[in-house]
Amino acid sequence: MSRFLRTLLLAAAMAPALALAQADAAPAAAAAPAEQATAALDGYIVVTPDTDWRAQWNAAIDSQPVFRSADSVAEGGVLHLLTFIRSPAPGLGNRAKVRCDVKVLRPDGSASVNQRDVACYEGIVNGDPQHAYLAAPTLTFRAEPTDQRGRWTVQVTLHDRNSGATLPLEASFTVLD
Repeated sequence: MSRFLRTLLLAAAMAPALALAQADAAPAAAAAPAEQATAALDGYIVVTPDTDWRAQWNAAIDSQPVFRSADSVAEGGVLHLLTFIRSPAPGLGNRAKVRCDVKVLRPDGSASVNQRDVACYEGIVNGDPQHAYLAAPTLTFRAEPTDQRGRWTVQVTLHDRNSGATLPLEASFTVLD
């Protein structure tokens, strides 16, 4: 089983705890995150080398966490791939129901991860459209000697089950020689 798949499965099991951890402010990144939006749903992916990203997220109840962004990683380095959701449609009990498809493509185009219909966020919706929710799963990439060098692409497609909206997101990073 690949390290991405193990991380994805672990994160999916932890989805309820991760998704509800903190959602008061949209996190910032040193550089603009990969972000796209529709009228009903908004989201973005942050690629960060911050090993303490989870502590930053959980501690930022009344403030906006700031994550460093990264576009490359050397052998032995680690990147965390975080997906954030804004403006999910409320359903019964004011609860969001967002599922996602997660694909991570190697430089040669083959899939390292290809998971469909994974729980991304299911929780109470805050009325503020700028309110950010950390999606589960979160992925961790460790650049190993056997990993392909070049540009890796992360594709997450959000599916808001309450509104029917679909939002494709994409980010990338380069594994250096």
